[in-house]
Amino acid sequence: NPSLKKFLTLRAKAFETDDYFESEMAWMDLKDTPIEVVIGPYEVYTDKLFGLKTAFESFVTIKNPEESAALDKYKNYLRDMEANLPVDEKYKNFDRGFESPIAVTYQIHGGGDNVPGVQTIAFNLPNDEAVREAKGAKKVLLNNVLGAKFDLILAPMAKEVLVPEQADMLVKKYMSFETLFHELSHSMGPGTITVDGRETTVSSELKELYSKIEEGKADVMGAYNILFMMEKGELPMSEKKAFLATYFTGLFRAMRWGTDEAHGGGAAYQYTFFKDQGAFSWDDNTKRFKLDFDKLEKAISDLTAKVVILQGNGNYDAAKSFLDEYSKLDAHAKEVIANTAHLPTDIAPIYPDKL
Repeated sequence: NPSLKKFLTLRAKAFETDDYFESEMAWMDLKDTPIEVVIGPYEVYTDKLFGLKTAFESFVTIKNPEESAALDKYKNYLRDMEANLPVDEKYKNFDRGFESPIAVTYQIHGGGDNVPGVQTIAFNLPNDEAVREAKGAKKVLLNNVLGAKFDLILAPMAKEVLVPEQADMLVKKYMSFETLFHELSHSMGPGTITVDGRETTVSSELKELYSKIEEGKADVMGAYNILFMMEKGELPMSEKKAFLATYFTGLFRAMRWGTDEAHGGGAAYQYTFFKDQGAFSWDDNTKRFKLDFDKLEKAISDLTAKVVILQGNGNYDAAKSFLDEYSKLDAHAKEVIANTAHLPTDIAPIYPDKL
C-alpha cells in the first residue's frame, strides 16, 4: 500500500531526525489499507513535572471498514459542534483542520507506553498543534478493547453505582459513542492561544495540569456533543437517559484509577461539579446514586463552558484553583468505589504471536 509505505518510511526517518511533522501528515493521509499502525512519542501522562515530555508507544490494529464508515458521518459535524459550544466566540477554534478521519479497529498488538497501566480504548492523534491546524486529527477506536471493558467492568459496575431502575439503562452503544465523541472533542476548543500578547498553546500554559483538565474536557464536551446530535436527529432522543446513565457510570470506571491519573482526575472534577449542581442524589436505602437527568444535562453544558473558558484564558493559577476545588471525592463516591473492589480495575490484553 503506497500510503502505508510512505508513512512508515517517513516515520523511520523521523526517528533519526526527531522531526515528526512530515510523517504525521502522511499518517493522516493513510487510505485503502486495513492496517492502522501508530508508533512514536505521543502522550505526556508520565511527565508529572511539566506535562511536556512525551513517551513512545505503538498500536497495531486492523480496521473495520463497515463500522468506520457508519461513524464517519459525525466528523462532518465538527464545525457545527464547534459553533454550538456554549461560550463566547473568542473561545471557539475554527483554525484547526476539520479533516478528521474516524477508524474503528481491532487492536492486535501494543508496545511501549501502551503496555503498562490503564489500557487505551481510543485515541485522537497527532497532538502536534501544527499538524492539527493543517489537517485535523484522526480518531481511532479500539473496539475489542472497549467491548471487553464494557462487558467485564462497566456493565457490572452500574449495579454498584446507580439505583436499580437506572443501572438497567446502560448500553454498550453509548460507551462507544461517548468514546468517539470524547476523541472528537479533543479536536475542539482552544489550542493555540494568545496570553499577554504572545502566541502559545493551552498545554504549554497549563503545564502538568493540562492532561487532567483536557481529559475531563473531552469527557464532558463529548457528552454535550452527543446531546447536540440528539437534538439534530442523528441519534435517538428517546435514548437520552440510557446515554446519561452510561456516561455517569463511566466516570466511576475512570475514578477507580485514582484522581492523580489524568482520566481519573478529569472524571473526579466532573463528578464534584455535577454534585454541586444537584445532578444526582444519594439514596440511603440502596446506597446508590440517583440521577436527575434534566439537571445533569444542564450541568454538562455549564461545565463544558467553564472548562473551555479556563483553557482559552491559559491561566495556570486559575486551572490549579479549579482542580483543587473539584478534583476531590466525597464520602459517597469513595464508598461506591470501595464497593466495586470485586470487579477488575482494568483488563490485561494478550495479543496473538501470529495472525
